[in-house]
Amino acid sequence: MKKKILCIGCIIFLLFGLYNIMWSAIVYHRYNDFIVGMDEIYPHRTYATVGTDGYTYNVKLPDYLSFVGNLGIQKSEHGNCALIIWPGVYSATDYGVIIQAADGQKYAIGFTSERVPVSDTPEEVKQVAFEYSDQINELFDKANEMWTIE
Repeated sequence: MKKKILCIGCIIFLLFGLYNIMWSAIVYHRYNDFIVGMDEIYPHRTYATVGTDGYTYNVKLPDYLSFVGNLGIQKSEHGNCALIIWPGVYSATDYGVIIQAADGQKYAIGFTSERVPVSDTPEEVKQVAFEYSDQINELFDKANEMWTIE
């Protein structure tokens, strides 16, 4: 009986170790190109850089045993929009924009890869996104230059 429990424990330990190795390899493969040339803010977690173009770029690696990290970009000064990108590991890449509107209200809007709000976005929020579409498109362009996301 003790041998059987020990054997099961060893199998579980080996499977967990294999999962950790697999997770590390997948995260490294997916995110390594994103962090090239960036400063490490929190060891093995968050990287950032301020580009010569006046934009701040950051990468948040996935937490331990998670596959969800993100990329972010915003204008360093006088920017009222930020783009957040969740690179898909086993799924499509998701996009979101945070807008600080002129009236002080904040909006968090999901976007498609075609740079339009997701279909279930309320019309009044789509209108806000339309008002800031030039800035949003610029963020997508800058992100694509930095990371080749599209």
